This record gives sequence, structure tokens and C-alpha cells, in this order.
Amino acid sequence: MGPVEVIVYGGGNYYRDIFQSVALLAETGGISSLIRLALVLGVILCIVKAVFDFNIGKILKWFLMAYITYGILFVPKVQVHVTDLFDPGLTGADVANVPLGVGMTASLTSRVGHRVIELTETAFGDPEAAQYSNTGMIYGAKVFERLRTARIADPRFEQNMHSFVRGCVYYDILEGHYSAGELARQNDIWNYVTVTRGTNPGRSVEYVNSANVRSIVTCPSAASALNAEWDATLTSSIKLFERRLRPDIAENQLQGAFQNELGSLHPYMLGAARDSKSAFQQVLMANAVRRGVTGFSAEAGGEAMAVMAETHAEVQTRNTQMLLGGVAEKAIVMLKIVVDLLFIGMFPILFPAFLLPGIGPRMVQGYLTGFLYLQLWGPMYVIIHKISM
Repeated sequence: MGPVEVIVYGGGNYYRDIFQSVALLAETGGISSLIRLALVLGVILCIVKAVFDFNIGKILKWFLMAYITYGILFVPKVQVHVTDLFDPGLTGADVANVPLGVGMTASLTSRVGHRVIELTETAFGDPEAAQYSNTGMIYGAKVFERLRTARIADPRFEQNMHSFVRGCVYYDILEGHYSAGELARQNDIWNYVTVTRGTNPGRSVEYVNSANVRSIVTCPSAASALNAEWDATLTSSIKLFERRLRPDIAENQLQGAFQNELGSLHPYMLGAARDSKSAFQQVLMANAVRRGVTGFSAEAGGEAMAVMAETHAEVQTRNTQMLLGGVAEKAIVMLKIVVDLLFIGMFPILFPAFLLPGIGPRMVQGYLTGFLYLQLWGPMYVIIHKISM
């Protein structure tokens, strides 16, 4: 018999390790001793029951059932191949000498669950980049939430942008060149402040060039210099963001993965088509404008202590919400994986009880039914994923 495939959605390394433990445990003398003990107990129970019921045939019936159970579920061994759809490069995915009862059951039920998930996603009609089976639970919502904390990868460019926003953009708002509301409604903040409305040539900011030489330049000159470096900055910032979001992706695939995902998610979640680079530039600009508001308020005459207290409360609240959200995000996914692994890992321990008369067949039925029940969690996750997106 060739290898049987077990399809999982994350946690492939845990499934691999559990199958290896099951294969190792099934070959130990301890399990063989437990099986012999279960058979002896079975014989004793059957004899006692036959004496009281005057039915010797029950002994033969139990013996045949125990022999078939042992000969089908435990003695034959299969090679299990763990296919983690979230980690295609999983090492050591093939595990040999796994008892057929647990290996084949896990394989059949996981393939059924995988097919049901595919059918559920097809019914919803979501874009590929937003599907649970491709990127995991509420990936699109997670991307847009973490975009709020995206930062510019180049420290020098970030410093220059910070100076430009505080020294040019904020003062343009204070002087009524445009309002904060108008700025917030723009689909391209950078183009709006530098081209559409332009910056005040009478104001100057500190600018650090590529040789780390500081100089005082006018706002239009700073805008021109920053504009020339945007492409390179976006490339490095996108890689940094995607690396933090999906650490499992190879370095040479980061740019392509981000362009595919954000380009697909933007029209799906915001209702407007946009290429990934311009969308990420808008994100970085919005974050830069938002981060400098508090410090500028204090400089412009606000009460520094009040501003600090307000900022501290806001940051603490946001961090608490992000922490709780991150814990829930991992827990809801890990719950199914943990229960699944418990069912797989308990097989060698439970198997001797499968051989007992009366209770044994019911335990086998409950064990196999448990695997089928766990596959219902897949469509449930797809539905939760759809609602959360």
C-alpha cells in the first residue's frame, strides 16, 4: 500500500511529530502488554457472562470481534504523508509504521473535510487571496488591521518623512490651505499634498540626504527629494511588512505574495480596485500623518501633560485590544488542531480498550465518529472567516 495523505490547515509539524510518536509507541512492548492484558480481561468477562447467561457462543463472538479489530486496525502499518496547506515545504512529512486504524481514518476524514471546505468556499465565491484554505483564518482582516502599524523600512526616509509631515503638512492644515477632513478623504494623500494642493514654499524642514548630510530645504524641495526615493522605499517596506505577516514565505516570494494578496483584497474589502504599491504608499502616508499628531499638538500649544495622558490611554487600550485579538486569533485555530492531535495521539493507549467485550465496539464507533465530527469544524471556520472578513 502506498502512503496515505493527511491534509491539514496549519500545525503540520505537530501532526508529523504526533504520528511519529504513535508509530514509535505502537512498536513498544508496553502496548503489547496492555493488549495481552485486555485479552485476558476479555476472556474472564466473557466466561463470567456466559456462565450467567448460559450462552457459550458469546465467547466465540467476542473472540472473533477482537481478532478482527486487532488484525485490521493495529497490525497493518501504513506510511502517512502530512500535507500542510499553509506550509507546503514541511520537512519530514512522511511517517512510516503508523497503525492502519489511525492512519487511514485520519487520511479519509481529512480528505473529506478538505473537500467540504472547498465546496463551502466555492459557494461563497470569495477571491482566492481571501479564502480560508489559502491564507488561513480571517487573513484579509488581519492584513488590514496590521497595515495600521506598518512602518517605513528605511530609517532615513522615515525621518525625512516625519520632518516633512510635521513641518509642511500640519502647518498647511493650520493655515487653512486644506482641512484635516479633506486630507482624510483623499485616496492619494501624497499626491494631494505635493501636487494637487502643493506645499508652502515659504516653509523649510531639515532633510538628510543619502550621504547622511543634513541640510535645510524648502517644503517643495523636500517633497521632490522624497518623491524620488518612494519606489525603493516601498519595495523594502513591503518586504518588511510581508515578512512580519507571513514569516513562512521565502524571501524571493515576498513581493509577489504581497502584490497578489493586497491587490485582490483591496477591492474585496474596500470596494475599489487599486494596485498594491499605491495602496501601501497610501497606508504609509496615513500612518505617518497619524503618528505625528500628538507630538505636533504639544508643540503647537496643547497642554503637554494632557496630550501625554490621552496618548498613553489610547496606546494602552489599542495594545490591549491587539493582544486579546491576537490571542483569540491563534486560539480559535489551535483548538481544532489540539483536539485533532489528541484523537490521533490517544490511539495506542485506547486500542487495548477496543478489544474488551461490550464496551470495545462502542469505543471504536465513538473514536471513528470523533474524527468525522472534527471535520465539521472546517466549514465552520470558513463561515467564521467569511463573517470576520
